[in-house]
Parts: sequence; structure tokens; C-alpha cells
Amino acid sequence: MCDIPPHGVNSRRWDAILLSDDDSIPIEIKSPTEEMNLSVKAIRQALENKIILQSRKSEKNKWPTCTLAIGFELPNKRAEVLELINDIKKIYDINIAIFGIEYLLKISVNCISENRKIEFSELINKKGILNG
Repeated sequence: MCDIPPHGVNSRRWDAILLSDDDSIPIEIKSPTEEMNLSVKAIRQALENKIILQSRKSEKNKWPTCTLAIGFELPNKRAEVLELINDIKKIYDINIAIFGIEYLLKISVNCISENRKIEFSELINKKGILNG
């Protein structure tokens, strides 16, 4: 299930959250008006989402479960986004996965055409730039 917190609730910083019975995945969503390409700012906010979720315990969240950032376009090749994701994993053992609208549309169309759902367990271990 996906939940979107009410507008203005600062204790729930994430833009959306995927929920299972015993875990959750916070999601940072960047609109094209905010930033066209996912950036270091989106990664920082995805990290904050994970830390706030862990500290405030407003939803069940397992430490190894990833946090997501979704945007319109993937980062520019010059951006240090992947390096930052790898550094966060190395230092804090937090998995951050990102993808753009093209990948989101691709997996959505695949699910519709194959009459299937993406299982929560398929997402929890994701890390890095997803575009496959």
C-alpha cells in the first residue's frame, strides 16, 4: 500500500511511503518544477526521510530497507549523485535507490501488460540508479 501524508505534517517528511505489515519504504518525489534532474539535494532528502522514520518510529521500518528518490530525469552525468549514494552506503549502511519517470512508466506498463504487481520484497534491497 502507498500512503501520502497530509500536507503540512512536518513529522512525516517523506512525500509518500510504501507500507507492508512489518516494514516501509519512504519516498522522496521531485517534480520537474522543483528540479528536472535528480540531484544531491534529492539524495540528502531521501537520507533524511530514512533517519526521521527510524528515529520517530511513526511507521515500522527495518534498517536494511532502502529509501527511494523519484524524479523526472536521472542525474546529469557530471553530478556526484551515485558517488554520494555509495558513500552513504559505506558510512551509514543505508541503501538509497533513485529512478526517473521513464523507468517508472516502463515498470508500470510491464505490470499492466503482464497483469502483475510489484511485490514489496522486490523493492526493499534496491540501491543506486535504477533504469533497467
